[in-house]
Amino acid sequence: MQTHITPVELGGHIAKIMKVEEMKSRNGKDMIKVFIDFDQQDNQRGYFSDRYKADTRDDKKWPFNATAYIMAEDSDGNCSRNLKAFNTAYEESNGATIVWGDSYAAQFNGKKIGVVYGEEEDYYRDELRTSRKIRYFCDASKALDQEVPAKKFYKGDMGTSTTTTSGDNFMDIPDDMDGLPFN
Repeated sequence: MQTHITPVELGGHIAKIMKVEEMKSRNGKDMIKVFIDFDQQDNQRGYFSDRYKADTRDDKKWPFNATAYIMAEDSDGNCSRNLKAFNTAYEESNGATIVWGDSYAAQFNGKKIGVVYGEEEDYYRDELRTSRKIRYFCDASKALDQEVPAKKFYKGDMGTSTTTTSGDNFMDIPDDMDGLPFN
């Protein structure tokens, strides 16, 4: 793996949705997992595909900071604010209307969306770390005009790690994938 990687630029990007998967949270609640890469129109086009291709580990992984986990419902059982924002950003970016049902996840593949990155602190392996993560989705045509969000500071107990990431900023991809994991 490369020793020096140019970090994701903070602020808005024009992204391509590589894949959306419907899944369950650890608590059994419905959620989606959104995989993105930066579109050809973006300043860092192909950033995550390039990182994936350069990954020399036997168990290649898609970059974690190119993935968003979105709960389907809030604590009151209503559509979550993040899912509504994602769906709205998709519709505005593509002049489309969400189709609900069995093909919900498939309709997003290859489509554009705006994504905004910001810094976020997390406590992992007895260390306070700052990473650049997807903070929200927006209309792709307005993505490059978005302000950099304020840094999100860690508010948990420094004695107990509460992170759900693997710590290496990547997520697992099945072994039987050739080339990029999205075709």
